[in-house]
Amino acid sequence: MIWVELKTVFVLALLLLIPGWAFLAVSGLWRCWKTLQRWFLAIGISIAFYPVFYYLMRLLLPMVRMGRSKLWVMLAGMFLLIVWGLRKSWRKQFKLEHLGGLVLAIVGATLLTRFWLVLRYSYPVGTDSLHHLILTHLSASNGQLPLTLLPFAPTPTNAYHLGLYAITAPLEILADVPAHSALLWAAQALNGLCGIGVFLFLDKKVSRLAAVVGLAVVGLFSFQPAGYYNWGRFTQVSGLSILLIAAIVTWESIRAWRVEWPTHKISIMLLSLAAGLLNAGVFLLHFQVAGYMLPLLIVIAIVEFIKACKGKRRILQTISGIFLIALVSLALILPVLLSAFDVYYGWRSATAMGEVTGLSVSYIFSLDALFGLAAKPWLVILAIGGMVLGLLRAPREATAVVILWTVTLFLEGFSYLLNIPLLAFTNMSGILIMLYLPIGLLIGILIHALFSRLPKFITKRIEPIFLWLLIIGALVGFFYRVSNVEDFNYQLMTNEDEAAMKWVAANTPEDAIFAINTDVWGTDLSPYSDAGFLLLYYTQRDTTFNTVLFPLGPQWHIDEVLARAEAANDLDNPDEPSTDRLCALGVDYVYIGAKGTVEGEGFNVDGLQELPSVSLLYDQGGAQVFKICE
Repeated sequence: MIWVELKTVFVLALLLLIPGWAFLAVSGLWRCWKTLQRWFLAIGISIAFYPVFYYLMRLLLPMVRMGRSKLWVMLAGMFLLIVWGLRKSWRKQFKLEHLGGLVLAIVGATLLTRFWLVLRYSYPVGTDSLHHLILTHLSASNGQLPLTLLPFAPTPTNAYHLGLYAITAPLEILADVPAHSALLWAAQALNGLCGIGVFLFLDKKVSRLAAVVGLAVVGLFSFQPAGYYNWGRFTQVSGLSILLIAAIVTWESIRAWRVEWPTHKISIMLLSLAAGLLNAGVFLLHFQVAGYMLPLLIVIAIVEFIKACKGKRRILQTISGIFLIALVSLALILPVLLSAFDVYYGWRSATAMGEVTGLSVSYIFSLDALFGLAAKPWLVILAIGGMVLGLLRAPREATAVVILWTVTLFLEGFSYLLNIPLLAFTNMSGILIMLYLPIGLLIGILIHALFSRLPKFITKRIEPIFLWLLIIGALVGFFYRVSNVEDFNYQLMTNEDEAAMKWVAANTPEDAIFAINTDVWGTDLSPYSDAGFLLLYYTQRDTTFNTVLFPLGPQWHIDEVLARAEAANDLDNPDEPSTDRLCALGVDYVYIGAKGTVEGEGFNVDGLQELPSVSLLYDQGGAQVFKICE
């Protein structure tokens, strides 16, 4: 069994390294970055490459299918480009600079904490996991990003970000693993790489010490984004994994236009291309994350434009650089952007603001929400300290950029107060759970500001002690992160359920419809109550909920799902459950998960068995299947 995991990790490493290194090797841009910066930049470019490539292929070459042979040929060709491009300088790519070993140790430890959860829990968690699994499987089976969820559902995908599946699908194909394994390993790898953007940003704009601290904070000290695993928020973390990489490459590209043009024209053009690719990758991985990134890019562009104006030169070049990066970014996402915005505009235009903010807990800000969703109080206090000291002493520019970005993020979270549905593309919960990025940046800035105020002879003596304390703290954080999982509340799928679902697939009609336990969360329905939420993926049998993407489907399907979900509530009756409405809607089976429901409540199974029209077909390991209609 361990061979399968090792093969999966090896294939994943190839996928996340080869495209980016091929670009750096052929373009020669690796010379502009230090060793670790090159490796992290290569990872970022690789992550962005697959969504852009798969979306463009679906648009321009819809008949082409990326199967195993084509994928291996593509990777092999890129590897040959790396060999050719670095034939005289490959040794330079392995020479670590100051604190390089510690950086690799922190990244390795962070990845291990994420992979540890995959080894402990082999099934995805969270309501979103169901459509992640379906889209991964469809992308792998079709060799293309799917246009709909068929045969699982008639839901179109034009309003949903599919970029993650351009990574998980190749992993499923090349590692020869099921979709749920490919999804977990790829998503947790991206989660484990959450700090490399923080490192790259701080290493370029502040110092190596600040970069190391920021890397450790995001990967090991902070409970976010490790906690995303509990919710199945895999697409969001994938976009966030390269947000800061896209931002720093964009910043460096605009700076190069302002300072180095026309001395290095080709390199600057290639760097702008990389910035556009990364920006597009963020959008295609998660539309909402692109909304978080846009204010940061605007702040960076304004900073560089002001510098150009102060110098009374290079203004035209700076504007040209900004325009080119924006043009490349838009060109790579425009078809997707127009389609998604058209759906979003139609949806929001027909929605009252009260309906948009129905889940009030997601929109209201409080200190409890801040400390419960964003970071522990001590990390927030340190981040505020970074704001203050960073502005009082260098690096003022980087500090100001991060502060302005953080302010705009909160403005986005509070935008619903304007009572304009179109602007409420996110909520405060969405903002809070991604604040680990600015927090990591600000704490790194804080440590740099503190050490920069000390005389050099004191710094030389204190820095080693501080680094040892950081290592000890990282070790403590490591053990917190590997236990950063809510076992009962989220780990609902079991081996017994998988066996039961295999039985369902083999012993029930393909058009069978199953009632599954459904919870009400705010004004929304959620099927995440017991293991039945994964029944659709494992058996291709429809359920009384389908997927959480059903509101994006045709109206008849939305009405059908809502009617079935409402009828399923008849089975919750503690006195006498009823199957009448379910049978009238064509729902003829009930699935009960082996582990029970999250809240300990759900269908009245005892009352259900007493009904004359109900028969128990399967009962093993706690998982049960009932036939409810004669």
